[in-house]
Amino acid sequence: MMQKQIADRIEKIDAWLAKKEKLFAVLCVLALICLMIPFYWFGRYTAPLADDFNTVTGTYHAWITSHSIWQVILAAVEKTKGYYIGWTGAFTNVFLQCLMPGLGDYRTYFIASWIILTTFLIANFYFGKCLIVDVMGQEKTKWLIITVITTVIQIECLPVVYDAFFWFVGAEAYVFAYSLKLILAGIIIKELASDRKVRPGMLILNMIYAFLIGGTEFGPTSVLLICVLGCLVIFSIVRKRKSCYTLIVSASFALAWILTIAAPGNSVRQSMVGEKRGVIFSIVQALTVGAMRIYEWINPFMLIVPLLALPFIILCVKKVKFEFPLPVFVSLLSYGIYSSMYAPMIYANYGAVGQVNGYTNNVIYLIFILLWMGNVIYWTGWLTRHYTSRKKQSISCYYVSVLCGIFLITCVAHIPGDYCSFTLLHWVRTGTMQANMEKYLEREEILRNSPGEDVVVEAITFPEGIYTSGAGEITSDAEHWINIGVSDYYGVKSVRTE
Repeated sequence: MMQKQIADRIEKIDAWLAKKEKLFAVLCVLALICLMIPFYWFGRYTAPLADDFNTVTGTYHAWITSHSIWQVILAAVEKTKGYYIGWTGAFTNVFLQCLMPGLGDYRTYFIASWIILTTFLIANFYFGKCLIVDVMGQEKTKWLIITVITTVIQIECLPVVYDAFFWFVGAEAYVFAYSLKLILAGIIIKELASDRKVRPGMLILNMIYAFLIGGTEFGPTSVLLICVLGCLVIFSIVRKRKSCYTLIVSASFALAWILTIAAPGNSVRQSMVGEKRGVIFSIVQALTVGAMRIYEWINPFMLIVPLLALPFIILCVKKVKFEFPLPVFVSLLSYGIYSSMYAPMIYANYGAVGQVNGYTNNVIYLIFILLWMGNVIYWTGWLTRHYTSRKKQSISCYYVSVLCGIFLITCVAHIPGDYCSFTLLHWVRTGTMQANMEKYLEREEILRNSPGEDVVVEAITFPEGIYTSGAGEITSDAEHWINIGVSDYYGVKSVRTE
């Protein structure tokens, strides 16, 4: 009698979930929209910092003197060539940085953060659709629910949120590059899942896109994408499925990646930090640093939120004709891939072992969450295939999800300052960001009207809890590189704070 009651209850819950799945998907999307509003709102009151001025000075002066888009593009190309020879090989990154929206104008700087935020969301949802809908053959409602939950974990616990979206040079070089590479991976995965023939025009476009993406940040995200592309190439050859397409697109990315690594500017930059470290040492230390970062990042929020999607993940994996073998191996492989992203920085001796800039740490964290959710789905699939009492497992997951939801609400209610949306919202609602923006506009007016003069401006501080690891404000030292960059941009003799 008891077993029959449990079975009946499970059937009712499954039927209810199936009917309400669209409602849950809509609620998830609405929740994400609410959580993203503070990001866009906060971005409205940000201003150029540090390298923003250095990269855009040439294009800004080209526009001021000629008002020609062509001259601006030529200036961006010239700057990219100079950086390729003297600083970094990431030619696509530098070129896009030179074309910052507004070319350094304070009033239009917010467009940059809005573009990066929107591209990040598009990349997450596109990649999720390629995996969940195109490969696994699931309903779009499950795609929305799982992707929203993954995105929420990513945005709410970012190591340095300002560097992720609001400092253009740092955000464009890393989070924007991460987004573009995620889209590239999705394009290839979707093409491999499709039964239609590869169209020549699409192949050419994908080649061009892959080459341009190869010219972005060549460290953590590129290392990961090389691993992914290698796996996709092996899969396509073994399965004899569009192997030429996969090889050509992957080779386009690899060619550009090699060009970025071989740039003379990288050697110039390397000479400033000392000799490179050994390969074995770098690998071992990368595994250690990876474990340290996981220990720092793991929190109740990250553990609880994925469980909210567990009923839908179970329904998802039950419909997939795949046995989910060797879950332990998959988890170890995931950890190895994740840790490998630290190896390039350690090998290049770029700072002390374990010391990672916020903008770099951000993308590694974003990828870690993708791997984290991937492992949750994989282990759920394996347990669903091997658990002896699937009915009991199913109903227990529903109850666990409800309890997790209650606990999560309690956590958020008591410690909202720990989550990025609440922190950003606080500083906008209190008027702090608006007041800072007024100060930035006053400063901009002074600098624009003081050509050739020694200018002293008021220091502007970040709100408490908001900081940047790579960007920086004008200092009291007129010879500081940030001050010099601002001076060159505005054409003043020097600038410093009071």
